[in-house]
Amino acid sequence: MSYETISLDVENRVATITINRPKMMNAFNEQLIWDMGDATEIVKNDSEIRVLVITGEGRGFSAGADLTEREASWSDTKDALLRGYHPFFKEYY
Repeated sequence: MSYETISLDVENRVATITINRPKMMNAFNEQLIWDMGDATEIVKNDSEIRVLVITGEGRGFSAGADLTEREASWSDTKDALLRGYHPFFKEYY
């Protein structure tokens, strides 16, 4: 599967998700959240995968939230957390 902001590779029962926004220090924008949600769902549903590694392209793992993003569909921070981040993380804590 092809993504705009990440790559997903599976080899020897190990999945690797690489955040690929190095010019933005891999900061999370809306597209990255959707891509990560989709990729982690694929990993979760593949019974052959035993390990998930999340890494970042370039010199940093992630700077956190992309505070420069102005065209997101979120109405506010709470909306971003509930619709974007929460579904992505809820399966893993």
